[in-house]
Amino acid sequence: QEHGPHPVLVIDNGEGLSITILDLLRRLTCYELDAEDRFSLLLAGTDELLAALRDGALASLRTRIGYAQMLRPFALEDTRNYIQFHLQRAEVDPKLFTEDAIKHLFQASHGRPRAINQLAMQALIQAAVLGSDTVDGDFMAHLIAAHPLYQTPPQDR
Repeated sequence: QEHGPHPVLVIDNGEGLSITILDLLRRLTCYELDAEDRFSLLLAGTDELLAALRDGALASLRTRIGYAQMLRPFALEDTRNYIQFHLQRAEVDPKLFTEDAIKHLFQASHGRPRAINQLAMQALIQAAVLGSDTVDGDFMAHLIAAHPLYQTPPQDR
């Protein structure tokens, strides 16, 4: 606090950063050879980011990482709580998604929050279009089956 505010640079979707850019971030963090801690960097991404950080060219960046945490996909109960939390925040009936709908959503998303958000939003839009007050298991199963990003590819014959 005696040195003023401490900025935090937040980079999400870090898996899209090239080795060159990640090395540039390393160089920014070692300004004046650690004489001053100018800012902190929060770098978030998928497993692909972890793979990139393991590249030999980034060994010096890895030494500058003070904390690393891998987020795991949600379990069914986490998915249920996540959906309920967002429904409550939106001041919507928490029973809008039935238990069967949540199970279908969980299975299709593999517990990944972005996929949960994507499918839940699609279900809410479609329910609104159809004038439905509930997203049940059948509704969710049909939506998932029709969603181009979640369709199961045909098996090789």
